[in-house]
Amino acid sequence: MAIPLSKRLSASDPDELLTKLLSSIRRDLRRSRNDMAKNYRQWDKNLDTYRSVIVDDPDDRRAKQKREPSKQTIPLSYAQVNTFVTYVVLLYTQNPKIFEMTATGTEDFDLRDVSESIVDREVRNNQYMAVLTQFLLDIARMNLGVMKTSWTDHTIEVEDESASVEFDENGETLGGAVTEEVTVYEGSKVYNISPFNWFPDTRLPMIRWREGQFCADETAFHIAEVKDWDDVYGTEHILPMDRETWKNRGTTRLAEVDPTMKRKESEDDFMVCITEVQLWLVPAKYELSKSKNRELWKICLANDNRIISAEHLEDANMGFSYDAATMAPDQHSELSDSLSSLIDSLQETVTWLINSRIAAVRKNIESQLVVSQQHIELSDLESRAPFIRLKKSAPAALGVDKFIQQLRTTDPTTTHFSDTETLMRIMEMVSGVNGNAMGQFATGRRTATEARNVQGGAAGRMKLIASTIFSTALAPQGKRFLINARQWMSYETYEKILGLADAELTYNEFHADRWYSLVGSEDFFVFDATSASEKNFMAQSLQEFAIALMSNPEVLATSGLNVLDMLKEIQALRGSKNLDRFKTAIPNVQSPPIIPGGVPASPAFAGPNPVQPQIPG
Repeated sequence: MAIPLSKRLSASDPDELLTKLLSSIRRDLRRSRNDMAKNYRQWDKNLDTYRSVIVDDPDDRRAKQKREPSKQTIPLSYAQVNTFVTYVVLLYTQNPKIFEMTATGTEDFDLRDVSESIVDREVRNNQYMAVLTQFLLDIARMNLGVMKTSWTDHTIEVEDESASVEFDENGETLGGAVTEEVTVYEGSKVYNISPFNWFPDTRLPMIRWREGQFCADETAFHIAEVKDWDDVYGTEHILPMDRETWKNRGTTRLAEVDPTMKRKESEDDFMVCITEVQLWLVPAKYELSKSKNRELWKICLANDNRIISAEHLEDANMGFSYDAATMAPDQHSELSDSLSSLIDSLQETVTWLINSRIAAVRKNIESQLVVSQQHIELSDLESRAPFIRLKKSAPAALGVDKFIQQLRTTDPTTTHFSDTETLMRIMEMVSGVNGNAMGQFATGRRTATEARNVQGGAAGRMKLIASTIFSTALAPQGKRFLINARQWMSYETYEKILGLADAELTYNEFHADRWYSLVGSEDFFVFDATSASEKNFMAQSLQEFAIALMSNPEVLATSGLNVLDMLKEIQALRGSKNLDRFKTAIPNVQSPPIIPGGVPASPAFAGPNPVQPQIPG
């Protein structure tokens, strides 16, 4: 009889097959960590430049004591990155919804509005604007943005006050209180993953990371928190990260678990590195299940020394739950230059030019003096006294300029600011994030047409990047939101989102009883948010068609089209849905009889007989 997987994971000493699986995963992670670490130095530099971080030297400290400007990093990277992120966010939010669903078949139109409402709810509940901004910032600074989408189901138990309570003959209640499970939240949850903590299969180019054999991320948690988790086993056997494991795990930035830096105050006070690895494997090979097919499993490692959970991902998305994007996909490099890396050398030169100019001005202000030691009190010069005294022996008739005079020098930094302007124009030309994109038009008059052309040219390059990011990361994520809801969302949550009437009509069609029926689903595709929504154009075209049909009843009768349904679709495209709420009871009015000749008969007069007029004789 096979030992249950939970018991194998709970054992103090893992069996041979679990140890073999752990060794294989650690080997893959070590390779990925070391490959990804090749980018860390540049990423650190980009982040420091973005934040204008600079290390003070003795000259800077002396300048601060004198309340003079010290060296500084010119925040050009900050301006360029924030302009790019702002533009892309505005591009994605130009339509009422970031994720618009387009039905691919006639039978799918009934669920189009339902699907958009479900996905829009996920966007709102995840504070998606903040997640998206962080994602784009990582792309602009490190050329890699990563998000992870998972399904969460949080429930609590409450007492059912409406349940009847039975009493025994002594008046005491029989049994405990009746409880009911209540869903607090059910839906997709989106997390930002730091590029420093994400590890794809680096044997493939970054543009093919979805085809890799594994993908992982890691986060630090306190051991007490880990022990409170559900569906994890053997947490009582987790040990702190030891020096040997830390040394052999590859380059990592998770300093919270570094045994050389962090000291625990007690045996139960230490941080744990939880590494979630999603990998394709044959479960029968490790006796995880009897299946001999290649399946996607999620394995969680604690401090790289034991597996605490292993589960088959029965996910209709059939892929890793991550979404990653770069600025410019390139099959010939692991990671191409980010926006910050692209302008880094130019920004360093601009920073050096301005700092050298500041240093030269300071030097000229302090000045170098030629002094006659015989006639000037040097102590006054050294102490920067407000008055410089002449010695009594100094002959006043010769003039003070004969005893002290400033040494005249030529300042070679006077053209540095004009050089800086030239370099900044080159920077804008290279990056495509120029003054027009920042809302800063160049000097000189322009016509409205010229302004539109310049603005369009400035935005064209950034729109290409935004479209690439959307197609490689955001569109798959929008589809993941929808498939997750169709696979796991309960009727109770579905009804809370849509209301009772719509839920009863559509839930059976929306929800999939068998999760694998959603695999390869092509019912909807996500409309590109970088393009203006076509809904208003479609509504206008359909409206003109409906008016033409209604103006010709004979054509309408022979077409077999339902004009009322067309009107509902027109208003739905314009955002006004559920026209049925405006229905009223139609009064029962009898039509007047038709007399020969097709003219309706006059209704009979219900009152007294009218007086007939007299005809003159």
